[in-house]
Amino acid sequence: MSINKFDHKSLKQINEIEKSLNEGFIGSALVRLVFGGKAKKVMKTAVKAAKDDPELQAAFSDLAYHHNRLQDLVKDICKRNPDHPTCK
Repeated sequence: MSINKFDHKSLKQINEIEKSLNEGFIGSALVRLVFGGKAKKVMKTAVKAAKDDPELQAAFSDLAYHHNRLQDLVKDICKRNPDHPTCK
């Protein structure tokens, strides 16, 4: 995978996470906390540095896995907990 493709893919995953978390009060609070201006700058720096660091590449891979898991859990929340307020 070339550097540009990796950078693009990583930034795309970060933006998808922001978009999915941005739905609702708790989500927007998490986005501000996790992806605030300073944290976003650190993430962009990490993406650039990841081309030379396998540990950072693994961390981004883990981030993508947990993002997908979170999306699956949110999608199935009504099946697991029918009394949840968002299921009404």
